[in-house]
Amino acid sequence: MKLSLFILMFTVSVRTAFSQPGSHQELTRYLMNPSLTEENQVPPHVPLVVFDNDTDALTGEWDRSPYFKSLDGTWKFRWDRSILEAPGNFHEPAFDSRNWDNITVPGTWQMQGYGYNLYRNQTLEFSPYDPPNVPLDFNPTGSYIRTFEIP
Repeated sequence: MKLSLFILMFTVSVRTAFSQPGSHQELTRYLMNPSLTEENQVPPHVPLVVFDNDTDALTGEWDRSPYFKSLDGTWKFRWDRSILEAPGNFHEPAFDSRNWDNITVPGTWQMQGYGYNLYRNQTLEFSPYDPPNVPLDFNPTGSYIRTFEIP
């Protein structure tokens, strides 16, 4: 869930930045800067879940808290060959994602039929290999949408 939510926020922020005037510089700032490893993140902390009573809290089952909402489950998903092909406005409430595929979160898109598998013990050829420049013509991008209500 946390990874998928990060991907959603990253795609929204990068794609939104790319759709603005002077956007190539913003895209470069996000994708081609290896020193940019986070932005607008809350410092790491122990997960905190509030419960209404001690009995529910002692179970350790977060779903027993009326203040906890899991985002695990089915999301709308679109895979693109490049961030340049991803829809720039998909984060807007009126965006129509009915024709998008469904994907299970948490999960990896490769294991659900998108892109290609990546293995940690095998090196991959990236072309052109020109760090810190990132290829823009093929740089797989996943866009995720999930609608939910906050009680």
